[in-house]
Amino acid sequence: ALADVQKEMTKWFDKCTRLEQELSNSKEMRQTGLEVQVEQLTAKANEKDQQNKQQITRIHKLESDVQGWKYELSILRREKSELVEKNAKMAKENLPVIDKLLTKSREAVERLSKDCETLSKMFKLQGQENKKTIADRGEVAKELERVRAQLAEERERIRLKEGRLESTEALYLRTMAARKCIH
Repeated sequence: ALADVQKEMTKWFDKCTRLEQELSNSKEMRQTGLEVQVEQLTAKANEKDQQNKQQITRIHKLESDVQGWKYELSILRREKSELVEKNAKMAKENLPVIDKLLTKSREAVERLSKDCETLSKMFKLQGQENKKTIADRGEVAKELERVRAQLAEERERIRLKEGRLESTEALYLRTMAARKCIH
C-alpha cells in the first residue's frame, strides 16, 4: 500500500506541478497581456494628458484673444459714440448753414432758369430781327441801286442842262457883247 500511496503521491505531485506550471504560465500570459494593456492605456492616458495640456493652452490663448477683442470692441464702441456725438454736433452746427446754402442754391437755380428763358426769348427775337434786317437790307440794296441809277440819270441830265446853260450863257454873253458893240 505504500507503493500505491507513493504512486498516488507522485501522480498528485506531478499533477500539482503541472497545474502550478499552467497557473504560472496563465499568470504570465495574463500578466503580459495586462501589462501590454496597461502600457497601452498609460500611453493613451499620456497622449490624452498631452492633448489636454494643448487644449488648455489653446483655451488660455483663446481666452486671451477674447479679452483682447473685448477690449478692442470697447475702444471701438467708445470711438463710435464719440463719432456719433461729433457728427451730431457738426450736424447741429452746420445744418442751418447747409439749409441756407441749399435755399440760396435753389433761388440761384430758379434765377438761372428764368434768365435762360429770357435769354432764349431774346435770342429768338434777335434771330427774327436779324432775318428781317437781312430781308430789309436786300430791299434797301435794290432801292439804293434804283436811287443810284436815278442819280446817274439826274447827273447826266444836269450835265446836259449845264452844257445847254453854258451854251445859252455863252450865246447871251455874245449877244450882250454884240449889243454893246452896236450901241
